[in-house]
Amino acid sequence: MALQPKFGDFVIPDVINWSEFLPSKIESEDFPRRHGEIVSDVAYEGSRIVTIDGEIIKNTAADLKTSLDDLGQRLHELGRDKLRLFDDDSRYLWAIKTDYRKGRSALRAPGLASKYNLNFKCADPFWYSDTEQASAQQDPAASPHVFAVTNNGGAETPPRIEIKADGADATDVKITNTTIGLFFQFTGTIVNGSTLIIDMDKMTVQNGGSDGRNNLASGYAFWPLVRGANNLEYVGPVAVLIKAYWIERWAS
Repeated sequence: MALQPKFGDFVIPDVINWSEFLPSKIESEDFPRRHGEIVSDVAYEGSRIVTIDGEIIKNTAADLKTSLDDLGQRLHELGRDKLRLFDDDSRYLWAIKTDYRKGRSALRAPGLASKYNLNFKCADPFWYSDTEQASAQQDPAASPHVFAVTNNGGAETPPRIEIKADGADATDVKITNTTIGLFFQFTGTIVNGSTLIIDMDKMTVQNGGSDGRNNLASGYAFWPLVRGANNLEYVGPVAVLIKAYWIERWAS
């Protein structure tokens, strides 16, 4: 398959090379410890840098100039968008174009060929799938209720959990990823017919469309789905419908 990177809706032309630089970790900040630890020593994935090299060849100098101007203008118009290695790729990076360089070589006809270089910064370094996955809808008959979801991606990923009160109000619901031992507990009431949406990625809680963060139990966490099977346990009223959603991602 020929390289045909795509940024947003724009297919980048005449690409020769695609390369990536991905720091495995960025360094944590150190503070004097005389008064105790201020910031924990936690390292995070660094930004992914994608470099694209290309060469545009045209029959006339005017055509070449037009092509280079069009390339620069289209890239200038695009902000943060999806970057794909192939035009029909089912995975993408969230990227921002940081550099556009172009040049001529004395070894090539200067009016007919020009090499260019693009750099993209991906502050979120993960490759994402185009398809959102979903668990089977859960209709618990008893509490606790256990069900499994499988993350087939190459890295852990934050899910979205939706709990709908179905038949009666639901107060104090708890859902735990027992595979990693972390839980999320909402102590408020979900009115019959309304849905509690727990977005582990955005770290938001919406109860019937309103902010529900003032009704969270001590010790809660916005937990991820690890690679492979995850066992989820629901504890609370059984007149509910539960569904989990997630997007698979890869760190490589």
